Amino acid sequence: MRRIWPLLFAIVLLAACKREKEVIIPDNEAPPDSTVSNVVLESYVNRSYIALLGYQPDAGQMAVSTGILRTHNCSQQDRDAFLSQLVVQPAYFQRVFDIGRGTLLNGIDTSDIRDELTILNFILSDSNYLPFWPQAQLERGQLVDVMAIPQDLQAGSISIIEMHRRLVTNKGYDQINMGTQNFVISVFQNFLARYPTDAERAAGEVMVDGFPSQLFLENGRTKTDFIAIFLRSNDYYEGQVRELFRRYLFREPQTEELESYTLSYKASGNYQALQKAVLSIDEYLGL
Repeated sequence: MRRIWPLLFAIVLLAACKREKEVIIPDNEAPPDSTVSNVVLESYVNRSYIALLGYQPDAGQMAVSTGILRTHNCSQQDRDAFLSQLVVQPAYFQRVFDIGRGTLLNGIDTSDIRDELTILNFILSDSNYLPFWPQAQLERGQLVDVMAIPQDLQAGSISIIEMHRRLVTNKGYDQINMGTQNFVISVFQNFLARYPTDAERAAGEVMVDGFPSQLFLENGRTKTDFIAIFLRSNDYYEGQVRELFRRYLFREPQTEELESYTLSYKASGNYQALQKAVLSIDEYLGL
Protein backbone atom coordinates (compact mmCIF):
# COMPACT_ATOMS: atom_id res chain seq x y z
CA MET A 1 0.00 0.00 0.00
CA ARG A 2 2.89 2.38 0.67
CA ARG A 3 3.97 2.24 -3.01
CA ILE A 4 0.53 3.41 -4.18
CA TRP A 5 0.73 6.87 -2.56
CA PRO A 6 3.61 8.23 -4.72
CA LEU A 7 1.68 7.18 -7.81
CA LEU A 8 -1.53 8.83 -6.65
CA PHE A 9 0.41 11.99 -5.75
CA ALA A 10 1.91 12.17 -9.24
CA ILE A 11 -1.50 11.77 -10.89
CA VAL A 12 -3.01 14.55 -8.75
CA LEU A 13 -0.04 16.85 -9.47
CA LEU A 14 -0.33 16.36 -13.25
CA ALA A 15 -4.07 17.03 -13.14
CA ALA A 16 -3.51 20.23 -11.20
CA CYS A 17 -0.86 21.47 -13.65
CA LYS A 18 -2.91 20.69 -16.77
CA ARG A 19 -3.87 23.89 -18.68
CA GLU A 20 -7.57 24.55 -18.77
CA LYS A 21 -9.11 24.73 -22.25
CA GLU A 22 -10.81 28.03 -23.09
CA VAL A 23 -14.41 27.81 -24.19
CA ILE A 24 -15.43 30.57 -26.65
CA ILE A 25 -19.11 31.42 -26.79
CA PRO A 26 -20.12 32.86 -30.20
CA ASP A 27 -21.44 36.45 -30.28
CA ASN A 28 -20.65 36.93 -26.63
CA GLU A 29 -18.65 40.16 -26.93
CA ALA A 30 -18.31 42.39 -23.92
CA PRO A 31 -20.66 45.39 -24.18
CA PRO A 32 -18.87 48.63 -25.08
CA ASP A 33 -18.81 51.62 -22.78
CA SER A 34 -22.01 53.42 -23.73
CA THR A 35 -21.09 56.69 -22.07
CA VAL A 36 -20.30 59.49 -24.53
CA SER A 37 -17.77 61.90 -23.06
CA ASN A 38 -18.49 65.57 -22.45
CA VAL A 39 -15.64 66.49 -24.79
CA VAL A 40 -17.25 64.59 -27.67
CA LEU A 41 -20.69 66.06 -27.01
CA GLU A 42 -19.46 69.64 -26.69
CA SER A 43 -17.42 69.32 -29.89
CA TYR A 44 -20.47 67.92 -31.69
CA VAL A 45 -22.68 70.76 -30.45
CA ASN A 46 -20.11 73.38 -31.50
CA ARG A 47 -19.67 71.96 -34.99
CA SER A 48 -23.41 71.55 -35.50
CA TYR A 49 -24.12 75.14 -34.47
CA ILE A 50 -21.48 76.43 -36.85
CA ALA A 51 -22.66 74.15 -39.67
CA LEU A 52 -26.34 75.03 -39.36
CA LEU A 53 -26.40 78.50 -37.82
CA GLY A 54 -23.00 79.96 -38.60
CA TYR A 55 -21.95 80.68 -35.03
CA GLN A 56 -20.86 78.94 -31.82
CA PRO A 57 -23.31 78.33 -28.97
CA ASP A 58 -23.06 80.33 -25.78
CA ALA A 59 -22.85 78.64 -22.38
CA GLY A 60 -26.61 78.43 -21.97
CA GLN A 61 -27.16 76.97 -25.42
CA MET A 62 -24.37 74.48 -24.82
CA ALA A 63 -25.95 73.33 -21.56
CA VAL A 64 -29.40 72.91 -23.12
CA SER A 65 -27.97 71.07 -26.14
CA THR A 66 -25.83 68.64 -24.17
CA GLY A 67 -28.80 68.04 -21.89
CA ILE A 68 -30.92 67.00 -24.88
CA LEU A 69 -28.15 64.73 -26.13
CA ARG A 70 -27.79 63.11 -22.68
CA THR A 71 -31.48 62.11 -22.55
CA HIS A 72 -30.80 58.65 -23.98
CA ASN A 73 -27.00 58.86 -24.08
CA CYS A 74 -26.86 60.57 -27.49
CA SER A 75 -29.11 58.10 -29.28
CA GLN A 76 -30.35 58.80 -32.80
CA GLN A 77 -33.52 60.10 -31.18
CA ASP A 78 -31.48 62.55 -29.08
CA ARG A 79 -29.47 63.73 -32.07
CA ASP A 80 -32.60 64.36 -34.10
CA ALA A 81 -34.17 66.27 -31.21
CA PHE A 82 -31.04 68.41 -30.83
CA LEU A 83 -30.72 69.18 -34.55
CA SER A 84 -34.45 69.79 -34.94
CA GLN A 85 -34.30 72.73 -32.55
CA LEU A 86 -31.56 74.30 -34.69
CA VAL A 87 -33.17 73.99 -38.13
CA VAL A 88 -36.21 76.06 -37.15
CA GLN A 89 -34.25 79.13 -36.07
CA PRO A 90 -34.11 82.24 -38.32
CA ALA A 91 -30.31 82.00 -38.44
CA TYR A 92 -30.62 78.57 -40.06
CA PHE A 93 -32.57 79.87 -43.05
CA GLN A 94 -30.18 82.79 -43.46
CA ARG A 95 -27.28 80.32 -43.31
CA VAL A 96 -28.79 78.16 -46.07
CA PHE A 97 -29.27 81.26 -48.22
CA ASP A 98 -25.74 82.54 -47.55
CA ILE A 99 -24.19 79.20 -48.54
CA GLY A 100 -26.26 79.08 -51.73
CA ARG A 101 -25.49 82.71 -52.53
CA GLY A 102 -21.80 82.13 -51.92
CA THR A 103 -21.70 79.10 -54.22
CA LEU A 104 -23.95 80.24 -57.05
CA LEU A 105 -23.52 84.03 -57.04
CA ASN A 106 -19.86 84.17 -56.01
CA GLY A 107 -20.87 85.58 -52.63
CA ILE A 108 -22.42 88.70 -54.12
CA ASP A 109 -23.45 90.96 -51.26
CA THR A 110 -27.11 91.69 -50.64
CA SER A 111 -26.23 95.40 -50.67
CA ASP A 112 -25.13 94.97 -54.30
CA ILE A 113 -28.51 93.41 -55.08
CA ARG A 114 -30.26 96.35 -53.41
CA ASP A 115 -28.18 98.77 -55.48
CA GLU A 116 -29.23 96.93 -58.63
CA LEU A 117 -32.87 97.10 -57.52
CA THR A 118 -32.52 100.86 -57.02
CA ILE A 119 -31.34 101.23 -60.62
CA LEU A 120 -34.16 99.05 -61.94
CA ASN A 121 -36.74 100.99 -59.91
CA PHE A 122 -35.42 104.23 -61.41
CA ILE A 123 -35.72 102.82 -64.94
CA LEU A 124 -39.27 101.68 -64.24
CA SER A 125 -40.21 105.12 -62.92
CA ASP A 126 -38.96 107.02 -65.97
CA SER A 127 -41.05 106.83 -69.15
CA ASN A 128 -37.94 107.60 -71.20
CA TYR A 129 -36.97 104.00 -70.57
CA LEU A 130 -40.36 102.64 -71.59
CA PRO A 131 -38.92 100.24 -74.23
CA PHE A 132 -36.79 98.64 -71.49
CA TRP A 133 -39.61 98.22 -68.98
CA PRO A 134 -40.49 94.59 -69.79
CA GLN A 135 -36.90 93.42 -69.27
CA ALA A 136 -36.44 95.68 -66.23
CA GLN A 137 -39.63 94.31 -64.66
CA LEU A 138 -38.45 90.74 -65.25
CA GLU A 139 -35.03 91.40 -63.73
CA ARG A 140 -36.51 93.30 -60.80
CA GLY A 141 -38.91 90.45 -60.00
CA GLN A 142 -36.11 87.91 -60.09
CA LEU A 143 -33.91 89.93 -57.72
CA VAL A 144 -36.81 90.56 -55.35
CA ASP A 145 -37.35 86.79 -55.26
CA VAL A 146 -33.66 86.27 -54.44
CA MET A 147 -33.79 88.73 -51.55
CA ALA A 148 -36.91 87.04 -50.18
CA ILE A 149 -35.34 83.58 -50.01
CA PRO A 150 -34.55 83.46 -46.23
CA GLN A 151 -38.04 84.66 -45.27
CA ASP A 152 -39.76 82.34 -47.76
CA LEU A 153 -37.72 79.35 -46.56
CA GLN A 154 -38.62 80.09 -42.95
CA ALA A 155 -42.30 80.49 -43.85
CA GLY A 156 -42.20 77.13 -45.61
CA SER A 157 -43.54 78.67 -48.83
CA ILE A 158 -40.53 77.50 -50.87
CA SER A 159 -38.17 74.52 -50.82
CA ILE A 160 -34.41 74.37 -51.25
CA ILE A 161 -35.08 73.45 -54.88
CA GLU A 162 -36.98 76.69 -55.44
CA MET A 163 -34.13 78.55 -53.75
CA HIS A 164 -31.70 77.03 -56.22
CA ARG A 165 -33.99 77.90 -59.12
CA ARG A 166 -34.09 81.54 -58.02
CA LEU A 167 -30.32 81.69 -57.55
CA VAL A 168 -29.63 80.57 -61.14
CA THR A 169 -32.46 82.63 -62.64
CA ASN A 170 -31.37 86.23 -62.28
CA LYS A 171 -29.18 88.88 -63.84
CA GLY A 172 -26.31 88.27 -61.42
CA TYR A 173 -25.94 84.59 -62.30
CA ASP A 174 -26.14 85.39 -66.03
CA GLN A 175 -23.41 88.02 -65.70
CA ILE A 176 -21.14 85.56 -63.89
CA ASN A 177 -21.79 82.83 -66.47
CA MET A 178 -22.25 84.76 -69.70
CA GLY A 179 -23.30 82.84 -72.80
CA THR A 180 -25.36 79.71 -73.28
CA GLN A 181 -22.48 77.27 -73.06
CA ASN A 182 -21.07 78.81 -69.89
CA PHE A 183 -24.53 78.79 -68.33
CA VAL A 184 -25.09 75.08 -69.02
CA ILE A 185 -21.61 74.11 -67.83
CA SER A 186 -21.93 76.19 -64.66
CA VAL A 187 -25.17 74.48 -63.65
CA PHE A 188 -23.55 71.05 -63.96
CA GLN A 189 -20.44 72.16 -62.11
CA ASN A 190 -22.29 73.93 -59.30
CA PHE A 191 -24.79 71.17 -58.58
CA LEU A 192 -23.03 67.99 -59.72
CA ALA A 193 -19.37 68.99 -59.29
CA ARG A 194 -18.64 67.78 -62.83
CA TYR A 195 -18.68 68.91 -66.43
CA PRO A 196 -21.61 67.81 -68.56
CA THR A 197 -20.94 65.11 -71.12
CA ASP A 198 -20.76 66.28 -74.71
CA ALA A 199 -24.31 65.02 -75.26
CA GLU A 200 -25.62 66.74 -72.10
CA ARG A 201 -23.91 70.02 -72.98
CA ALA A 202 -25.22 70.00 -76.55
CA ALA A 203 -28.76 69.14 -75.46
CA GLY A 204 -28.68 71.79 -72.76
CA GLU A 205 -27.45 74.50 -75.10
CA VAL A 206 -30.14 73.75 -77.67
CA MET A 207 -32.84 73.87 -75.00
CA VAL A 208 -31.56 77.07 -73.38
CA ASP A 209 -31.46 78.74 -76.79
CA GLY A 210 -35.15 78.04 -77.27
CA PHE A 211 -35.24 74.92 -79.41
CA PRO A 212 -36.67 71.44 -78.67
CA SER A 213 -34.22 69.08 -77.01
CA GLN A 214 -34.03 66.27 -74.47
CA LEU A 215 -32.11 66.21 -71.19
CA PHE A 216 -32.22 63.41 -68.60
CA LEU A 217 -34.87 61.75 -70.80
CA GLU A 218 -37.17 64.79 -70.54
CA ASN A 219 -38.18 67.11 -73.36
CA GLY A 220 -37.94 70.89 -73.21
CA ARG A 221 -37.39 73.93 -75.37
CA THR A 222 -36.62 76.91 -73.11
CA LYS A 223 -34.15 78.01 -70.47
CA THR A 224 -36.92 77.66 -67.91
CA ASP A 225 -37.48 74.07 -69.05
CA PHE A 226 -33.76 73.32 -68.76
CA ILE A 227 -33.60 74.54 -65.15
CA ALA A 228 -36.81 72.73 -64.17
CA ILE A 229 -35.70 69.43 -65.74
CA PHE A 230 -32.28 69.68 -64.14
CA LEU A 231 -33.63 70.42 -60.64
CA ARG A 232 -35.94 67.41 -60.63
CA SER A 233 -33.39 64.97 -62.03
CA ASN A 234 -31.96 62.12 -59.99
CA ASP A 235 -28.51 63.57 -60.70
CA TYR A 236 -29.48 66.77 -58.88
CA TYR A 237 -30.63 64.87 -55.78
CA GLU A 238 -27.45 62.80 -55.81
CA GLY A 239 -25.46 66.00 -56.14
CA GLN A 240 -27.09 67.42 -53.01
CA VAL A 241 -26.20 64.30 -51.02
CA ARG A 242 -22.62 64.40 -52.28
CA GLU A 243 -22.30 68.08 -51.44
CA LEU A 244 -23.39 67.58 -47.83
CA PHE A 245 -21.05 64.61 -47.34
CA ARG A 246 -18.13 66.66 -48.68
CA ARG A 247 -19.07 69.68 -46.59
CA TYR A 248 -19.59 67.89 -43.29
CA LEU A 249 -17.58 64.64 -43.54
CA PHE A 250 -14.91 65.72 -46.05
CA ARG A 251 -15.46 62.65 -48.21
CA GLU A 252 -17.68 61.21 -50.89
CA PRO A 253 -20.58 59.00 -49.78
CA GLN A 254 -20.16 55.29 -50.30
CA THR A 255 -22.36 53.66 -52.94
CA GLU A 256 -24.85 52.34 -50.40
CA GLU A 257 -24.98 55.69 -48.61
CA LEU A 258 -25.50 57.59 -51.85
CA GLU A 259 -28.36 55.34 -52.94
CA SER A 260 -30.07 55.34 -49.54
CA TYR A 261 -29.84 59.07 -48.85
CA THR A 262 -30.78 60.01 -52.41
CA LEU A 263 -33.89 57.81 -52.42
CA SER A 264 -34.99 59.20 -49.06
CA TYR A 265 -34.38 62.82 -50.04
CA LYS A 266 -36.07 62.53 -53.42
CA ALA A 267 -39.10 60.86 -51.84
CA SER A 268 -39.51 63.47 -49.11
CA GLY A 269 -38.06 66.59 -50.72
CA ASN A 270 -37.07 67.55 -47.17
CA TYR A 271 -33.63 69.16 -47.22
CA GLN A 272 -33.63 69.70 -43.46
CA ALA A 273 -34.19 65.98 -42.92
CA LEU A 274 -31.28 65.21 -45.25
CA GLN A 275 -28.99 67.56 -43.35
CA LYS A 276 -30.03 66.09 -40.00
CA ALA A 277 -29.46 62.57 -41.29
CA VAL A 278 -25.90 63.38 -42.35
CA LEU A 279 -25.15 65.30 -39.16
CA SER A 280 -26.44 62.37 -37.08
CA ILE A 281 -23.88 59.89 -38.41
CA ASP A 282 -21.48 58.54 -35.74
CA GLU A 283 -18.60 59.67 -37.93
CA TYR A 284 -19.70 63.31 -37.64
CA LEU A 285 -20.43 62.94 -33.95
CA GLY A 286 -16.89 61.75 -33.43
CA LEU A 287 -17.56 58.23 -32.13
